[in-house]
Amino acid sequence: MTQPLPGIKPRERVSDLDYVYSQLSRAIMMGEFEPGQKLKLKELSAAFNTSHMPIREALARLTVAQVVTTEPRRSVHVPFVNCKRLSDLIEVRIKLERMAITLVSTVPDPQMALELEAINKRFETVLQAQEPDFKAYLAINHEFHFAIYNSCGNPELINLIEQMWMRYGPLLHGLRQGPTKFAQRDHHREMIEAIRSGKPKAARDAIESDLRDAAVQIAAALPDE
Repeated sequence: MTQPLPGIKPRERVSDLDYVYSQLSRAIMMGEFEPGQKLKLKELSAAFNTSHMPIREALARLTVAQVVTTEPRRSVHVPFVNCKRLSDLIEVRIKLERMAITLVSTVPDPQMALELEAINKRFETVLQAQEPDFKAYLAINHEFHFAIYNSCGNPELINLIEQMWMRYGPLLHGLRQGPTKFAQRDHHREMIEAIRSGKPKAARDAIESDLRDAAVQIAAALPDE
């Protein structure tokens, strides 16, 4: 059965390659592709209204980053998922993201805390809705976390975190297939207060708890091995 492509945003003033890469990487990061789904040149070319070349180059870039898998005969697909992959990725994410938030929270930063509070208010509004919008939940959660990581002052660390989020994305797909129980956690607020007052240990503990709690929910939605 052919799986539908996720929604594609209107094109901005960037090169074909950069546009295709940004859209594909974002869709994968948000769990919009099904694990194992083939990424076909012809289908993607039609969706992006471009030639095969930028599609092929974007997929090659994602393959090098181990975000997608290329098989013999150049068949490209989204990686399959299981609990072992979840366990491996979450441990790497925790180490990297603890490093980033430590850099951000070493010195009190009330202004950053205010910015995060504004994002988190929108996040909590989604959580409190009668029928929460999962796509909005993921998008605002991403915005919240990367507001922190992008402020850490280490571009190499930010790049690694972004790659881990893309590799992690297919694990989120299972949460889209049925009613999702959104955990009412206060870890975002704990991060905000730790950054406001300059408490790196509290910030590290909060971000690790946030990631581990989410991993439990994801594991419950993964297919049986």
